[in-house]
Parts: sequence; C-alpha cells; structure tokens
Amino acid sequence: SLVYSLSGAIVSFIVMLLLYKTCRKFLSIVVISIVSAILHNLTQVFIASLIVGNIYVLTLLPYLLIVSIIAGIITALCAKFIINKIYFKKEIANNEMSKL
Repeated sequence: SLVYSLSGAIVSFIVMLLLYKTCRKFLSIVVISIVSAILHNLTQVFIASLIVGNIYVLTLLPYLLIVSIIAGIITALCAKFIINKIYFKKEIANNEMSKL
C-alpha cells in the first residue's frame, strides 16, 4: 500500500512542480491539479499491475480517471480558497503596517 501511495505522490508532485514552474502563465491551478491527480492514479495503477503481475488492474482506469478529475477540481478549489485567504491577510497586515 505504501509503495502505491508513495510512487503516485512522488510522480504527481514532480509533474505538478514542473507544470507550475514552466506553464503557470497559461495553465490554471485547476488544470495543474487535475493533471496531477490523474498522474497520481495512473502511477498507482501501473505500479499495482507490476506488483500483481497482470494487466487486469488497468480495467479500473476509466473509473479512476473520472474520480481523478473530480478530486483535482476539489483540491484546486480548496487551494485557491486558502491562497486567497493568505493573500487577503497579507494585504490587511501590509495596510496596517503602512498606517504606522
């Protein structure tokens, strides 16, 4: 179980970081999050098929891709909410400091 999760997390993190660093001007956080979620599940299924030794695990992919898209959207919306809150608090702090 750890091998599946860790491999998916590593691949999705690396791709997310690369996409953010190179393509953030024309890719939204939602798109980056969806791509990352899809790659997380693809990596997990690929590792599972290697460990189990058959390709029947790949039959889960259509369902996992749908779930990945939904999870990617939800994760991105949560990230946007948190980023906006942090930015808003930073703006308030800067305004308060400028009044001093």
